[in-house]
Formats: sequence, structure tokens, C-alpha cells
Amino acid sequence: MHTRRRRVGKVAVLATAFAVLFGCKARDGGSSLKSSPADVAAMFAKLPSRNFRTYKVKHWGDPINVAVAGTEAELKAIFFLAGWVPPDPITVKSSLHIAWSVAAGRSYPTAPVSNLYLQGRTQDGAFEQQINGSASTRHHVRFWRSDTLQIGGLPVWLGSATLDASSGISGTGWHFTHHISRLVDAERDLIATDLVATDQVERTFSVPGIGPLVGAANGEGDPFDTDGDVRVIVLKHGSGDSDSAPAAAKGAALTEAGTAAGPVISDEAMTKVINGCGAEIYQRLQDKLSAACPEFTHSVDAATDTVP
Repeated sequence: MHTRRRRVGKVAVLATAFAVLFGCKARDGGSSLKSSPADVAAMFAKLPSRNFRTYKVKHWGDPINVAVAGTEAELKAIFFLAGWVPPDPITVKSSLHIAWSVAAGRSYPTAPVSNLYLQGRTQDGAFEQQINGSASTRHHVRFWRSDTLQIGGLPVWLGSATLDASSGISGTGWHFTHHISRLVDAERDLIATDLVATDQVERTFSVPGIGPLVGAANGEGDPFDTDGDVRVIVLKHGSGDSDSAPAAAKGAALTEAGTAAGPVISDEAMTKVINGCGAEIYQRLQDKLSAACPEFTHSVDAATDTVP
């Protein structure tokens, strides 16, 4: 009897130690584990709180203000359900297309987003929502899969959510760019609201991130204010395989998007393309892009398509 009690006691101690070690408990109906908000906050304290505009020169970018725990398929599916789409890759065609969209007020809901850096690499994916019928204003968020953090055994996608409120000359260089709204917390909260509305979110909570800032600036010199919190959104496991997820949200890689033809080019090349024809576009909004930028006609033809 005593031997049996000792064995049962050892099992209980080991089970308790396991739970304490991982700071979590078993989910209902599954074997996955989930961390408490306090555990997640402790893990976030060790992570970078901002991305960088460039890799070699550490120009600060936007704050990390949202994190989603789920598989890649689940992340992709819930954003599709919420009405967000992935951007096109950066090519000559997509660069010209976004310039035309901004200048002429034409719709381009999958316009490319520039690269920012975290954990030594560009974003693993992004999502956006066009506003007012052109790429000049849009909601968007970039995501990096954390190299170290998991919640409930699921990968965590660290995100920077900002609103592109206008476009114009960069505050840190003579090139065209988007200017973000300084209310970055509103964009963070919009994403949480949109994702919760899909009924594919298990829970959401906030943890400390960059900390309160007023009048801070990103890599383009745009000011922003924030309370410094990160909104953590834990998805219902298996939501990416749900019948409610559209076919477009299943199977493809996170970075796959629209049909921008041609090879992927660098941010610097995109800037040269846009700067090289930007003035002409603004002067000839009613002309075809090939007439406005004849020097890029060959490049567009090589991309097997023309910009509408």
C-alpha cells in the first residue's frame, strides 16, 4: 500500500513539474498546451520590440504590436476570412502598378509592401486591406515567424501593423513612399477586432512590448504614438483546415499572392523604378503608363504583361 502511494505521489509530482516547466495546462479535447499571459509577457520581454528599415544599417522601423499564435495555414485562413489579402511580390510590374494606382487613384488591393527586417530577415508574409479605392491608403501588417517563441505548442507570428495614410516623399530620403498614421494602436486593435469577428480566435490578451512612446519616428521619419502593448491573438487550432476557410486560403505558401509577373526585385530597384517614372505619372494621369514611362516599356514587356 505504501509503495503504491509513493508511486502515485511520484507521478503527481512529475505531472506538476511538467506543467510548471511549460507554464501551461492541457487544452480541452486535445494534447496541446497553452501558456498563461504572464508566461507570454516574460517571453516577449526577451524579444525585439521594433523591426528595422534596412538590414546592414540599423534604422529603426515600426513597433511590433501584434502577435498571432497558429500555424501558417491558420494564419492565412483567418486573414482571408477577415477580408485581408496578401500583397504581390515586388517586381518591375508591381512597382509600376502601385505607382500608377497611387497617382491615378486606381484600385490595386494586392499592392506590394516594402521589406522591413526582424531576426535578420525580411518579413515572412504580410496582409493588407485597401481603403478608398487605391493603394495610397491601406491597412497592412507584416509578420515574422518567431525563431524562439511558441504559445500552446504553436508558432508565433510577430507583426507590425500600421495604416498607410498617404504617400509622398520620404522624410529620410528623396524617394516616394507611404506615410503611416501615427495612431498605430488603432491599427493593432482593428486587426484584433477583425480576427475575433471570424469566430476562429480562442483567446486574446495584451502583453508589454515597446513601452509607451509619443512622437517616436519610424525609418521613413513618420511620427507615431503608442501605449507600447502587443495584442496577442491565439487562434483555434485546426481553423486553417475548416470548411469555412476559402479555397484560396488553403495550400499556398504565406508569401504567395496575386499575379504580378516577372522576377522579384529588391526594394532599392523598386524605388528606382518608381522614382524614374513618378514625375511623368503625376503629369500624365490620363495617359497610358507605357507613354508616361517609355524607358520602362521593355521591362514591362519582359514581365509578359502591361499595367492597367
